[in-house]
Amino acid sequence: MFRTLSSNSAWLIAFFACFAVYLSIACYPFVLSNNQNEPLTLLQGYYLVSTQYGWLGLIALPFMLLSLLLSFLPTRAFKGIVVAIAICLLIMFKVDILVFQQYKLHINALLIRMFFEGGGDVFDISWMSWLIFVSEVAVLVIGLACTVWVSNKLAQSRAKFVLISVWFAVLLSTQMIHAYKNALYDDEVSQFSNNWPLYYPLTARKFIYKHDLVDENIASKNRVELTNIERSSLNYPLAPIQVQSKEKQLNVLFILVDAWRYSDATPEIMPNVSKFAEKTVNFTQHMSGGNSTQAGIFSLFYSLPATYWESFYASQRSPVFMDTLQAEGYRMGIFGSAPLTSPPLSRTVFKKVSDLTLRQTGETAVERDQQITDKFIEFQKQDSDKPYFGFLFYDAAHGTVFPEPEFAKFKPYWERVDHILLNNDFDASLYHNRYKNSLYYIDSLIGDVLKNVDLDNTIVVISSDHGEEFNDHKMNYWGHTGNYSDVQVHVPLYVYMPNRQPEQVDYRTTHFDVVPTMMNTLFDVQGTTSSYSVGHNLFDSSAPRDWYIAGSYYNYALVGKELMLVVNPGGHSQQLNRQLKVEKKQKVPVDIIRHSLDEMSRFYKKG
Repeated sequence: MFRTLSSNSAWLIAFFACFAVYLSIACYPFVLSNNQNEPLTLLQGYYLVSTQYGWLGLIALPFMLLSLLLSFLPTRAFKGIVVAIAICLLIMFKVDILVFQQYKLHINALLIRMFFEGGGDVFDISWMSWLIFVSEVAVLVIGLACTVWVSNKLAQSRAKFVLISVWFAVLLSTQMIHAYKNALYDDEVSQFSNNWPLYYPLTARKFIYKHDLVDENIASKNRVELTNIERSSLNYPLAPIQVQSKEKQLNVLFILVDAWRYSDATPEIMPNVSKFAEKTVNFTQHMSGGNSTQAGIFSLFYSLPATYWESFYASQRSPVFMDTLQAEGYRMGIFGSAPLTSPPLSRTVFKKVSDLTLRQTGETAVERDQQITDKFIEFQKQDSDKPYFGFLFYDAAHGTVFPEPEFAKFKPYWERVDHILLNNDFDASLYHNRYKNSLYYIDSLIGDVLKNVDLDNTIVVISSDHGEEFNDHKMNYWGHTGNYSDVQVHVPLYVYMPNRQPEQVDYRTTHFDVVPTMMNTLFDVQGTTSSYSVGHNLFDSSAPRDWYIAGSYYNYALVGKELMLVVNPGGHSQQLNRQLKVEKKQKVPVDIIRHSLDEMSRFYKKG
């Protein structure tokens, strides 16, 4: 028994060492999928080849480790099971390669669902395609047989440990390279992150800066000096956007409140905003493009699903909207209470903004919110013949902080937030009251801002990145990023435009619609909205919005009015109703899934 365990374990180690090498060779298309327009640097070449070897081996490692549980079996049976697992992995990678070449997306639950529910209506696979696929799998199996033969030779040799050590060293080196380059705001290697399935490379900016491995001040300058954008596989915009400024150039002011749920946009909680709302167009069914800051801000400024985030972040591509404003001479007044490096808006939305203040000096969100208010008021008073774009992003509600006791309007409230105490039995009203107090404080600051804005010459947009939940569904969800229910994605939207009559709009709108509206209001645009956006004009009531794509940090969802399909990266999807209960009777239409896949892939280069 012990001899069998020992022999099988030794062979498995040798097989993994050889299989990692074979996987990296068999899955070579992953390395070639970067659409590189320029010759690779030596570092890029090493990173691509080494990550291919290290990462694919890491994906295979858990399956090999699980096989150890069967090492008591007779040798022939044990090897047969391991080889069967390896064949399954090869087929999975082969299918993923085919999918990625078609959609620029790796296999996910949405694609799997489309295959089984849509069948031939979605995937038109001819007999010739099947024949080619089976033939290619057969070739892979032959190669695997050679791998098994080599493994048998190495089973009793120390060379297998050398190979394992080399594999681990290569994997570690690629992650260290990525972390170092990331800290430098250098996308030399990060632009390839979308090449591999389930690839989440190492970032360690805080550690690197803390230990003086990179000078943070020098690194931050690279944020506007990098010029590797054209190396990305993005195809954005799909066609050149040409604009001409209208005779009267209006200022534009975006006021965003982090984590502002729609139900708390009331006169009692937000008196100043509510008073101002009487002059605006109030969009009562407005949805954020995500349940997190990253997804919400990305969808707002790029007018694209948050599934594109990684590619835009890696290539440091700024949005058409911001590029247009700057090209037309708009002065930039960007004031974020929370650091603009987390999430890294400084490398995406505001990539091209010079002299960008990455973080305020205040120690608390209360102090920083006051700072950005004062700085904006000073900024907009500057004498200039150029219009401005202002961005205010308040943070106090995110941390549920406020000046006590003067803004403690809602009582009783939780005096000290301790998340470990949160559960289904916790009195949510205590936490919610504290949150409402922080909104009440932010409202006072927004009131100061609005008093100083020249409303005859300024468009004002007031909204949020996402909502906030206080166990509304009695499922122990607190805060955001947990689900795609209304409390986490339904946000206020007030749009003030000079000379436009106030009204209430009750049809659904999304963050994707804001930029197209601004572009066509501010400029005469030559080119279609669909070349840079998945949204529509906010005032177009006939636009299809029954379904939209909402994102988070780790998953995304197709959100309908009564149903949502949540897609997780591990290959699992769930169909839920608005109350987050599993819904099995209704199904998301296949045409909605197909359209969503197209929207999530059409801004990538094909081929």
